[in-house]
Amino acid sequence: MQVVVPLLAGHRIEVDLPLLDELQTAVLLDDRKADDATVLKENPMTKVIVLSAEMKWRETAIYMRDAPIDARLPTYHHVEPDAALPALGARAPFRAVIVAEVSVTATQQNRISDWLVAEGCLYAMAWGVAASSWDDAVDWANLARFDYNVPERSFVLTTWHDDQPLSEVFDFAIQCASHPIAPLDELIVVHVAADEDPERIYSAYRAALPPDLKEHP
Repeated sequence: MQVVVPLLAGHRIEVDLPLLDELQTAVLLDDRKADDATVLKENPMTKVIVLSAEMKWRETAIYMRDAPIDARLPTYHHVEPDAALPALGARAPFRAVIVAEVSVTATQQNRISDWLVAEGCLYAMAWGVAASSWDDAVDWANLARFDYNVPERSFVLTTWHDDQPLSEVFDFAIQCASHPIAPLDELIVVHVAADEDPERIYSAYRAALPPDLKEHP
C-alpha cells in the first residue's frame, strides 16, 4: 500500500514515512530518481525526508498506507456542472475520486474544485474526461484557499489516472491514498455526469476490493 504526496516546485516539507520491510523509500522528480532529497532523521519507526528547495519540478515522496482496508461503499454524489453542490463537511477530512464523464468549462471545473477543497478533501484522484486538468484545478484551489501558504495539515494531495479502468482507480484509493498528517477514513465519489449511476460506480468499487471483502454489503 503506497501513498503519493505531490509538492509544488521549490516547496519544502517534512514527511513521516513508516518503515516497512517491503518498502524502499524513494523520492521522485518528474519520473526520475532525485538525488537532492535529504534524509533529515531516521529511527526504527519513522523516516523524515526534506525535499530540496532547488528542485525545479513537482516532487513526489512515496510511502506506505498503513490503515486497514475499509470495505464500506464510498459515499456517492452525482454532480452536474452548474447544479447546487452538497455540504460534505461532516465527513471531513476525506479522500475523493472525481469520476468525470462530461466535459466542463474552466469556470465549472474551478467551482467544483473550490467546493471540494473547502469541504475538507485532502486527497483527490481524478479519472475520466480531461483527468489531468482536474488534478491541476484542485491544486490551484488548494493554493488559492490559503493564499499560496498551505499548512501541511491542509495540503491536498492529487493524482490523475488516464487509460485505466475505474476499478484500478478505486484500488489506488483503497490501497494507497493517504495523507502524511491527517487520517482519511472517508471516501467520497464525485460523479460529474449528465445522469447519476451509483450502481455502476459501486460495481467498479467492489471489483477493486480484495477477494475476502468483495461480499461485504
